Amino acid sequence: MEKHFFYNDFMWKGIFSLINSNSIANDFNLTKNYQSGFCGLLHNLMTLPNYTILNNETKINLEITNKDSHFTFIINWKATKIKGSFIETIYNEIVIQKYYQNNYINWRNFCFDGFLNIVNLVENFKFTIDKEKNIEIQFELFLDKIYDGESYDILDNKFIIDLSNKSTKEVYYYGLDFFGNDYKKCVEVLKTILDKFPYAGMIIGLAYKGLEKPELSNQYLKKFYKNFDELIYFDDEYTALIIESIATNNLNLGKAPKKTMKLLFKVLSLNQNHTALIKLSYLILSKNKKKLKNFALENVTIATPLNLLDDDKYTQSAGFHIICCVLLWNDKFGEAEKYHHYFLIENTKFTIKHISLIEQYLLLALAKNNIEFIGNLILDFPYLMKIYGSYFDAWYFINGNLANKTETNAIIYNSRLINAVKKEYCD
Repeated sequence: MEKHFFYNDFMWKGIFSLINSNSIANDFNLTKNYQSGFCGLLHNLMTLPNYTILNNETKINLEITNKDSHFTFIINWKATKIKGSFIETIYNEIVIQKYYQNNYINWRNFCFDGFLNIVNLVENFKFTIDKEKNIEIQFELFLDKIYDGESYDILDNKFIIDLSNKSTKEVYYYGLDFFGNDYKKCVEVLKTILDKFPYAGMIIGLAYKGLEKPELSNQYLKKFYKNFDELIYFDDEYTALIIESIATNNLNLGKAPKKTMKLLFKVLSLNQNHTALIKLSYLILSKNKKKLKNFALENVTIATPLNLLDDDKYTQSAGFHIICCVLLWNDKFGEAEKYHHYFLIENTKFTIKHISLIEQYLLLALAKNNIEFIGNLILDFPYLMKIYGSYFDAWYFINGNLANKTETNAIIYNSRLINAVKKEYCD
């Protein structure tokens, strides 16, 4: 059954109070796992009218509908002419041109970030604005996009009874059938036999990794790895899989301590998994361990032909991003140019989700200052000039090409960024 929330009142009448107190989330019976993400989305949404609405007496209209599988949002307000035009501008930049670099300040900066955060999170985004600057935004939100932490959903009674009539082995294989197809169901099924069959802990940990829940994944994998010698004999392949999964979760959590690097070295002592080679090379590069620079190059050289065989285009793109960064670090421009199209092609899942990684690669290329390589980047991927034109302006300035360039604050700032990368990775 659908459930609705309506707000048709002035901005200052308490919409932010309803958001901050979780009143709206509670109206929809959202658990704590979803409240933070739901509140964050509403804050991003309210940022737009808050800074652009015509005046304090103009009402905002917000309608949220829970359709079981997802939420629908409709919001409309009347903006000032100048600010309404700006919202239209950032819509064209973000949605139409796929331009994600925020070069704005003050209220424009907040509007750009809020708009971008919404677009990256939702589905079926629609934006309209008329001549009078009446703005309407519509979109759909699926709860898995704002999930935070472990699910407390329970299996329905009929399903629990059905499982209770199966043997432990049957339940294990039943849950395993969901692995790769429905990770959440896989976890829910295998948790029912975890006490009886500890081996299920490894599968649960890997399933949480598939659900992009690194903390939960590590919780189960580390517990299993600590005790697996007592449970069952494991060959090197299984051991390497568990260790690499723990290391990968560390990276996804933003942790890259020496311990993570040691884990990946341990994986390589068991097998030459190309993903472990790439991840270790990433750590060497990110930590700028110059003594291991050639070792990282050897790693990606081994990993490249194997990464070419990856059927998953997203993980293949992620792998080649690291490979090409290491190649650039070692001045292998021809090799980098041979493979960087795998992650630089416009409007792929990787380029949309990881625009900051594209930016890092470009900054390293500009710092390396190989004119032919940079020229080919511009010719082969013209969208980079649209998104990162300010970086190219700074590069022209650094190289003394001032024919059509004047020194600006942006050029000075971006020149410092390029020079900082040059100092760290080129000198």
